[in-house]
Formats: sequence, structure tokens, C-alpha cells
Amino acid sequence: MSEMTISHERRRLFNGTVLLGHMATREVKYDVLLPGSQAHLDTILSWLLTRELVEISAENFYQVSTLGYATAAAFQKRYRRILQYFDVFAAVDLGSGEFALAQHAKFKSETKWGRFINDERWEDLRVPVARHLGADPIELVFAHFMQEGRFSFVAGGWEISLLEGIIWNEIESVCEGSLTVGDLGYDEVKGEDVITEVIEEGFLLTRKLSDRDPEVMSHLARWAPSRQAPDWDLDGSAQPFWKTQWSLDLA
Repeated sequence: MSEMTISHERRRLFNGTVLLGHMATREVKYDVLLPGSQAHLDTILSWLLTRELVEISAENFYQVSTLGYATAAAFQKRYRRILQYFDVFAAVDLGSGEFALAQHAKFKSETKWGRFINDERWEDLRVPVARHLGADPIELVFAHFMQEGRFSFVAGGWEISLLEGIIWNEIESVCEGSLTVGDLGYDEVKGEDVITEVIEEGFLLTRKLSDRDPEVMSHLARWAPSRQAPDWDLDGSAQPFWKTQWSLDLA
């Protein structure tokens, strides 16, 4: 199995995360008899039930538990944090050292922004950056798919797509087809040196785009220090958040 293959256990984790979030944000309940296509959700709901993230109501419906709501909120916070730290690396001009996201505020419409970042000079370095930092590229791409609304709950047969859909193969393909650190080297310059500089400059931009959010500033001060960054107190984390893997076992 490739390091970029999503195992059965991780698919179940992400499936459970997606379904739990859907139920929590929209106050969705499912009859325990799971009529029609909902029957395909049985394995996920049963798994969430064993973790006390859903419970069975007096009316015999699967519903989100108190722990489930807290867990769904924890994922939303983590998901937004991943995007805040790593989206800056989505479009980088390796020739000029420019980051497309630095220009985003100048665009009046997402259409014009889309045309701007579709220029072939931009390279998506999120996966190589994640690998270099010890983050999980699979979760990074999963978070990006969540941002794009790739998990539908309205299309017919969405229950089957969630379990067996090609979306999981797409996530694997994105990771496997991404640039590697070795690809970034040129002439006598090693790829390691290039990615190190990209990460430092990218995280400097992240600090700026966050409006010096104290949480961002203190975390990066500890785990991505830079002489170019403002002085900031270090946070008390034992390791950078991106080195932890998402889990539904938060109790």
C-alpha cells in the first residue's frame, strides 16, 4: 500500500467526520430503520454510535450526542486552521518567489481571481510542504475538498458516493501526482533548500494575512521561527498542530 493510499480505517474516519458534521450543522436525524438509500449509512452510524458521537433518541432516531456536537465543532476549528496555515502554498511562483494569495484582496470577483491563479506560472506546493513539515497530505487535501463543497448531501445516491465514491481515489491521485521536494531543485540548488525558503516566506505571509492573530503568531513563533517575523511569545504546545492526525476519539 502506498503512503498516499487511504486505508479502510481512514476512509471510515473521514466518512464519519463528514456525516457527523452534516448531522450536527443541519440538525439531521435518521430513523434507525434507515429506509431506502439511507441503509448505506448503517456502518458509519453504527461506528459513530460505538464512540458515543451519536445516540438513539426515544423516538428511535440516530441523533448527534453532546460529545458529537463538541467533536464536530473541534473538526470545524481544525479544518479552518489547516486552511489558514496551508492555503498560502496553493499557488507559488517559484521563479519570482511570489505567493498568489498575497494578491487576493486586489480582486473584486472570484471569477477574476480564478483566472489569475490559473496561470501556469503558479505551482501548488501544499502537498510537498505538508510532507516536509511532517503533516498529513491526505487530511490536507480532504480539508480542501471540504472547502470546495465536494461532499454533496443532495445528489441522488450521495450515501453510496460517500462510502464508495471516486472522491477518495481523487484525493489519493492529488497527493500522488503532486510535486515532491526533489522536483524543486535546480542547477546546484537542492530541493530541500527551496522548500525551506518557501515555507519561511509562506508562513511570514500567513502571519500577515491572519492580522497577527495571537494564536497563529505564537504557534509559528515556536514551530516556524523567522528573523523576519515580529517578536512574539511562544505558545505552550508540545508539537506543531499539523503533526497530529485527526481522530474522532476525543473523549
